[in-house]
Amino acid sequence: MSQKPPSKQGFVPQKGRWQVERSFAWLNHYRMLAKDYERTPASAACFIELAFINIILSKIA
Repeated sequence: MSQKPPSKQGFVPQKGRWQVERSFAWLNHYRMLAKDYERTPASAACFIELAFINIILSKIA
């Protein structure tokens, strides 16, 4: 994480942070990702990939 320059005061937005926040917001629509139901991290990663594939396909159609 980058630190705020000493010359700046107040809120300084981080570059690219909105892309990460938007992606997390999209994943909140999938109930299976709300909690950690999977036994292995690999299966959890697969469900995240499936959710993103579903999001991309719905935006194409």
